[in-house]
Amino acid sequence: PDDPEVQLLRGECSLRMGVEDGNPLMFADARIAFLSAARTNRADEAWLGAARAGWLSYYATSEARELADALAHAKTGMGRLGTERPFEKYLAFDLERTYAEIAFTAYTAARGSGAISERSNALFEETRTALEAVIGDDASDSWAWGQLANLYEWEGRTQDANDALARGLALAPEDASLHDSQVRVALQLGGWSAVASAYEAFSSDHPQLAVGHWHLGRATYELALAA
Repeated sequence: PDDPEVQLLRGECSLRMGVEDGNPLMFADARIAFLSAARTNRADEAWLGAARAGWLSYYATSEARELADALAHAKTGMGRLGTERPFEKYLAFDLERTYAEIAFTAYTAARGSGAISERSNALFEETRTALEAVIGDDASDSWAWGQLANLYEWEGRTQDANDALARGLALAPEDASLHDSQVRVALQLGGWSAVASAYEAFSSDHPQLAVGHWHLGRATYELALAA
């Protein structure tokens, strides 16, 4: 029972079973196992496992305490992790991404009422920093670029969201979700003219990609109809 590897593997198995079965009791079992591994001080990766289990449990129960504990565990884990991560190979999830996901959820929960507070501002910065760390590890991570744009949209910073999507598409030019978001955000900024402008630039940089020409053609068509 004191072997961190055994406890971590037990936590990972319970976590996968909880996801597959939709059973929040398995998330609780996973968290207990991960925390047992983490508290040996020999498996810092397990803090993120406990965090992920609590985060998933929050979605199943909507209990604020679950989310608060998940964020606390994630921050502890990120603070303790070094370059050597011998147990990471057993985990089916990315550690940095897990922290970013949990921080973003905490931010949206804090902003749920629509009010901006000192806590929501702090969580915004925490989430942005976490997402930028994911991008720092892999600049072509389209998920992280999309989430960064979503974060800016939550703040009403539409131009910053647009800029994040443009940077993401420069590095992951074939990602469909980034294109969908780019069109939506550009429409908010300046209608079909803004979409056309964005995809004129994109098609110039990536003339071989049909998706850019398709969006440019669609924007041109919509502008012609409105003329």
